[in-house]
Order: sequence, then structure tokens, then C-alpha cells
Amino acid sequence: KSFLRIYPDMRRDFAKSPEKKCGFCYAENTKIELNDDQIIDDIIQTIKKADCEIGVKGIFISTGAFENKERITFHARIINAITDFLPNSQVVFSLIPQKKEENVRQLYSAGKQNLILSYNIEAWDPKRWKPNSPLCFGIAKASLGKKYYFDAFKTAVRIGGKGNCKTNFIIGLDSNSVLKEAIQKLAKMGVCSSGTVYYPTPKSIWERRKVENKIFSPTVEDFNDNGKKREFIITAYLTITKTMLEYNLPLAWNQESRISGLEWDALTLLNEEKVIC
Repeated sequence: KSFLRIYPDMRRDFAKSPEKKCGFCYAENTKIELNDDQIIDDIIQTIKKADCEIGVKGIFISTGAFENKERITFHARIINAITDFLPNSQVVFSLIPQKKEENVRQLYSAGKQNLILSYNIEAWDPKRWKPNSPLCFGIAKASLGKKYYFDAFKTAVRIGGKGNCKTNFIIGLDSNSVLKEAIQKLAKMGVCSSGTVYYPTPKSIWERRKVENKIFSPTVEDFNDNGKKREFIITAYLTITKTMLEYNLPLAWNQESRISGLEWDALTLLNEEKVIC
């Protein structure tokens, strides 16, 4: 059985202003021409088809940046429909941190004890949280600040319980000592951590900078060294795993905790070698 990843609505409020966009992704602020009922029906029909063919262990939902009640209700309806069809399967919902208790309660209620909320903090280094820094991962996100994230983590743990809220770090943006400090602080609160190896989505801010200026890299020195990169990544994942075990939290290697960016590397390789599939 496998986890499926779905994207019901990738609009980001941040994307309304180009200068505030995320450094990783290529988010827009347009909606596809389907109403909410049609989107939900399409999602459930797709999951049913996948469950017949390969078996579905759980669902990973990614969405844009928003806090408005209308879109929270839309996603709660999706989660409710999924958990009705797959009552014993895990649902992981990655979204911007929610500080409003009514939003968090609505989502956990829809998940029927099977929901993990994922608020992805991505980096801990203070340079990433300075809007005027070229290493900032997004002005809008940095403007929210770490305290915003921690307030949301506390709310989620209080309502959903320890281990039912997680975050994701981008491996390569922090030194391993800084990463260790961050995940231990979060683990003490009951928040799980996972890691994704750094990559910028094609057409994103950091990808464009790399194309325009080949020496630009937002990653730390050890990650940029080809001789050290493999050891750096392994150390990061071991640190996350050991910390989760220490605090009796779900492991980062669980399927529901993993987000792979390697598809972009594979696409680049195929394009470079002109392989016809």
C-alpha cells in the first residue's frame, strides 16, 4: 500500500504580491475552474481508483497559504470525505500554521483521530527569517516570524495531542548543529520533525537566481561540498530519527512524514541526457 499526495487548491495569499513569494515554489493565486463539490468528487473518485489498483495507506494533502474560514471549511470537507472512505488511514495535511482554535478544531474533527497537521518551518537559521536578506526563504513567511509558528504549534498540540502535529525542515539550509537544536526544541513540545533535501521548484525565485548567477546558492557550506554532502544528509536524517525516538514521536522515515524533491533532479537528468521515455 502507498500514500497518495493530492493538491486540492494551491492558491497562496502570499502570491498576490510578487515580491512576497516563497523562494522555493512557483505559486500562483488563481483557482481552477471547478466548484468545490466537483473538486471533492474528483478527489474521492481518484482515491477509490487508486485504492482498487495499488491500495491506499494514507493521504498527504498539500495546499496554499491562507487562513480564511471558507477555505478551511473546504479542506475540512475533503478530509472528512477521505476519512469516511478510508476510516483507518492516516491523513497528513500540510498548510500554513493556523492560530485560530476554531480552524484547528474543525480540521481535527474532520480527521476523526487520523489527522496530522503539518506546519513546515523549513529552516531555523536567523538569516532565513530576515526579509531583507538574500537568503530569506520568503518575505511573507519571514514577516510572520517564528513566534507565529510556535503559537500555532502549541494550539495544534493542545487540541490534537502530541505527535499529531509535525513540521518539515529543508536539509541544506541549516548546519546540522542548528538543525539538532531546532528539532529538539520542537520535540519537547510534542511536535514531530521530518526533512526534505533542498531543491527549488522550477521557475521559483531561488531557481531563477541559480540560473542567472551560477555561483548563487542559499545552502550551507558543507552541503555545497560534494565530498561532504552525502555525509551531511545522512547525519541530518539520523539526528531527526534519534530525536523522535528519544521523545517517543513518530519517526521521520514514516511514509506520512516524507516529501520527496528528487523528482526535480530526475527531470533535470532526463532533460540533460535527452532520454525519451
